[in-house]
Amino acid sequence: MKPDRTSAIPFTNTCGRAAEMCGGIVICIGIMTLLGWALDLHLLASIRSNYIPMAPNTAAAFVALGITLLVFIRCFANRILRWCARVSTVSVLLLCSSTLVQYLADSDLGIDRLLFVTTKTLGRIPVGFMSPITAVSFLLSGFSLLLALSSPAQGKYLKGIASGFATVVIFIGSIVILGYLYRTPLLYGGTIIPMALTTAAAFVFLGIGLIFAIGPECWPQCLVTGPSTRARLMRAFLPVTVVIVIIMGWIYTVIVLQSKSNPAVLSALFAILFMAVIGFIVSHTASIIGNAIDLAEAKRNLAEAQHRKLSQAVEHSPNTVIITDVHGKIEYVNPKFTHLTGYTPEEVIGQNPRILKSGETSPEEYEQLWNTITAGGEWRGEFYNKKRSGEFYWERASITPIRNAEGDITHFLAVKEDITERKNFEAQLAHLADRDPLTNLFNRRRFREELERLFLHEQRYGVTGALLFLDMDNFKYINDTLGHQTGDELLVNLADILRERLRETDIIARLGGDEFAILLLQVDASRALSIAGQIVETVHRHTTMINGLPVSVTASIGIALFPHHGTTSETLLKCADLAMYQAKEAGRNRACIFTDEQKKTVENHANLEWRIRKAIERDGFVLFLQPIVDLHRHKGIVGYEALLRIIDEDNELIYPYKFLPVAEHAGFISDIDRWVACRAIGLIAEMRSTGKNQYISANLSGKAFVNPGLLSDIKKELAATAVNPANLVLEITESAAIADLARAQRFIITLKDMGCRFSLDDFGVGFSSLNRLKHLPVDYLKIDGSFIRNLPSDPADQHLVRAIVEVARGLGKQTVAEFVGCEKTVELLTEYGVDYAQGYYIGRPQAMTGV
Repeated sequence: MKPDRTSAIPFTNTCGRAAEMCGGIVICIGIMTLLGWALDLHLLASIRSNYIPMAPNTAAAFVALGITLLVFIRCFANRILRWCARVSTVSVLLLCSSTLVQYLADSDLGIDRLLFVTTKTLGRIPVGFMSPITAVSFLLSGFSLLLALSSPAQGKYLKGIASGFATVVIFIGSIVILGYLYRTPLLYGGTIIPMALTTAAAFVFLGIGLIFAIGPECWPQCLVTGPSTRARLMRAFLPVTVVIVIIMGWIYTVIVLQSKSNPAVLSALFAILFMAVIGFIVSHTASIIGNAIDLAEAKRNLAEAQHRKLSQAVEHSPNTVIITDVHGKIEYVNPKFTHLTGYTPEEVIGQNPRILKSGETSPEEYEQLWNTITAGGEWRGEFYNKKRSGEFYWERASITPIRNAEGDITHFLAVKEDITERKNFEAQLAHLADRDPLTNLFNRRRFREELERLFLHEQRYGVTGALLFLDMDNFKYINDTLGHQTGDELLVNLADILRERLRETDIIARLGGDEFAILLLQVDASRALSIAGQIVETVHRHTTMINGLPVSVTASIGIALFPHHGTTSETLLKCADLAMYQAKEAGRNRACIFTDEQKKTVENHANLEWRIRKAIERDGFVLFLQPIVDLHRHKGIVGYEALLRIIDEDNELIYPYKFLPVAEHAGFISDIDRWVACRAIGLIAEMRSTGKNQYISANLSGKAFVNPGLLSDIKKELAATAVNPANLVLEITESAAIADLARAQRFIITLKDMGCRFSLDDFGVGFSSLNRLKHLPVDYLKIDGSFIRNLPSDPADQHLVRAIVEVARGLGKQTVAEFVGCEKTVELLTEYGVDYAQGYYIGRPQAMTGV
């Protein structure tokens, strides 16, 4: 929003008050003159009997212009008053213009009798007539006011013209006053009506008021009222100039009066010339002297300001500043130095900065510092110094030499920053990065680093040892029943037990959850097994009091020897992990050493992991389709279950029961889930192109619930292929769904909102609570094959299948039986009300080309 150019006129307090005072004087002169005419007293109209009185029209014009001046100062923002002031000023201009026309035409238009009629004369001069020089002065004053009223606050050019008109008015009034003072006519003569003395005085006040109102940035006020030295000299010379003018006036009056020429013209020219010469001399002299002084003062002020800023910057610097001489003796320290170190300036002036050294910095580093700065270079580095109180602190320093005009080093400047907090924070971060926050043992990352370092020593020095992998027995049950806080206390107590039982050279780490790893150096198998047995016994005998109740736990430990069982951290941890599971299978609360048979298992796992990685990279997976038939509506094949296989380099099939556990352990399962879902959608699209409208059921792992990219990938693939989402049935196992019920619900609901369907696989072999089933919005319950294989001959399976069907019907879900192997099984499933069936009797899994 643009500001209103007439909203404000900048006036300083002094200029504004001076202008108001001058305007008030002009109004008073005019009013008193008018009152004199009205009451025939003449008041200011005739100070002396032989002086010309002020005409009534002249007095009225002064009142009008004085009020306009006050409006300009006080009420410039008021539009109505501003327009009234313009109208009043224009009226005065018209009156004065008519007066001049009357003189030029040598006729009487009766303008001077608008207010009062008089026939009085003073000699041959009519008393009530406005002087022509008065009319000219009014024209100049009026134009000055109009320019000031019309120009914007930033219109310096127009304001300068207005100020020039006001200056001419002051000049005219001053010459007339001097004429009365010297008793000789100035600027008038012959039969022309002269300007009254009171009129001349009023013009002087009016011109001064206009100059003050227009502003101090315009000439001539800027020459006298400005802050420069020139303006100050002009103010000092002004009284002297006035005295000189008065004295010289008497001289030229005598000369002019003795001349036979027209005294009015000569005296006017003499006065103008004299005042111009005196004014020029004073102004030029003040300009020369003032500019030189101003330049010197500006340089001095700039130097003082720079020195002051530099001094304040150093004094208030957040960094420590030290200045030494070329020998390293301290000459200056800033307040930050005292605040940081505790040493006062008096205590360190003349000392060497090495009074702060803590002994941690080597003499070689000090020598390198000194050689660098004495050679003219800048040194940067960090110090671990000591305060006056004995407290240690870190600081980063930058030390540079200071040279004089000749280039010689005269001092050294050291700027230092306290970095103690940052160093402590970095140390804390390093500690947190390496330590488990609960037990303060090494974490998995740091433990792997220690293992890798150990293998490097083994290669060079032949170091041997053992890795113990410890897992608490039934820890999940303790967490679920007694709470996570109780579990955390048990973990902390176990960490304390391990610290007390093991040597300082042994390395202990918490790998996560209730898993701990211990690295024993220079021990053989028997010694490692003995230490592990002692740890197991100590943990078993230790009892922790939780809320006043004794709680005890046991631990199982797996042992792997290096370098015999592995020379990489990953291999060794796998070996120890397998040995730990062997200890749990053997009855828990014991320790087992990794065996060669387990080593083969590890190698097989590594081989499978390699094959899985290759299958992901080279698209080595394939989906075999097993048909699913409708048992009641006789629709034949209504869909297929997609069964995952890997085709190895020899074109042999690897089945999922072999590679899926390895894939999940190695972190490949999310990639496999994504591939299976997208490939199943692609198969639906291929079947649609052949005229088939059958669904495909694809299996997902329990990790699918926490795979953020899987949902978006399925959505994109459905949109890209434009298949019916209802033809995609996703299968999840009941154990995976119950393990994370809340996430499973969100996952299923999101995909069902897209139009997909869901099947709960392996139903009946791990479901802990049927109450949870109603919270899973699945469409199908797939009865586990363990209930179907022996269905014709096992009455127990028959009762269970009937019960599952009844439960599914009550919840509005359909049932699917898998592993159907004979006609009798189909007859029983149809009798029990099972909706769909699949198995070798229905059809074996085939590639897409065989469907």
